[in-house]
Amino acid sequence: MKTRLALSAFFTLLFILSISVAFAQTIAVGHMSAEVVEAVSTSSSVSNNVELNYSSQLMDTEQNSLIAENINLGTVQINAGANLVCNLSIKPATLVDDKGNDFSFNPIASYNGKMETQRVEGSQSIELSGLASLNSNQASGIYRGSYTVVFAFN
Repeated sequence: MKTRLALSAFFTLLFILSISVAFAQTIAVGHMSAEVVEAVSTSSSVSNNVELNYSSQLMDTEQNSLIAENINLGTVQINAGANLVCNLSIKPATLVDDKGNDFSFNPIASYNGKMETQRVEGSQSIELSGLASLNSNQASGIYRGSYTVVFAFN
C-alpha cells in the first residue's frame, strides 16, 4: 500500500508539474540614432575643354622657365539650407600629350571673393579656375588629364 501511495503521489506531482506555467520577465535596452538629411541641389557650368594660346614672344627668354597662366573653368552653383556646410577638396592634375610632354594644373575654388577651399555655407556660387604651369618651350598640342573636386556636405 505504501508503494501504491508513493507511486500515486509521484504521478500526481509529475502531472501537476507538467501543467504548471512558468513566467519570466525580459528587459530589452536599445539605442537609436537618427541622421537628419537636408536637400541639396547643384548645377555645373564647368568647362571640360580648355584651350591655351600663348605666344613665345611674351614669355621669358630663359629656357624651361615656368610661366603660370590662370584659366577660368566655370562655376558650380550649390543650393542648400543656410546651416548646411560644404567642405571642398581639390586635387591637382598633370596633363600629358601623346608625345609625353606634360604640365601641371592646379585647380582653385573661390567664393565670396575668397580663394579658399575649406568651407562653404548655404547657397553659394563657386568659381573654379586653374593655374597652369607651362614651360617656355611648351609643345603645342592636345593634352589630357583630370582634376578632382569633392564636395562633402555636413
